[in-house]
Amino acid sequence: MTTDDPEPLALGRLVTNLQSLEFVLRLLLHDLVGPKTLSLDLEKLSVGETVPENPITNYDSFGDVIRKVNELLEAHAKPERIDPSLAHLRDAIAHGRVLASHPTGPFSLVKFSKPKAGVVKVTVAEQLTLPWLDTQIKRTYSEITKARAAARSLGLSCFPGP
Repeated sequence: MTTDDPEPLALGRLVTNLQSLEFVLRLLLHDLVGPKTLSLDLEKLSVGETVPENPITNYDSFGDVIRKVNELLEAHAKPERIDPSLAHLRDAIAHGRVLASHPTGPFSLVKFSKPKAGVVKVTVAEQLTLPWLDTQIKRTYSEITKARAAARSLGLSCFPGP
């Protein structure tokens, strides 16, 4: 692949959106249920440091984070809900195989189940076309926007202003 192949660049945008969405959701949880101040400068942490457990630092899966946010939004009578199927997408990208028979594509994403009796099932098989990737990028960006809007409507300090 070259530095300007569009599919790998789009896959990078999608991964960035998924990471951003998870962090936005963790900030929202932190502001709603965590300690009232974040005393960590996350950008200055070093390997080996210990930090308090909270919604930003805990080991919750992305699916658990989405579920907790949706439960809190419902409890606060907010209409927004984060699409839980994005956890499946993130899991596929994180634990699946991105492959191509040629360095410039076409690219595919394949994910397998845990083995059972010596066999695995294909759980994801997607062609990473530009239209598919673009749809996922827009979908994840829409969820980021939705989460930020919900946090602002709750008056959370982690999302001031428009």
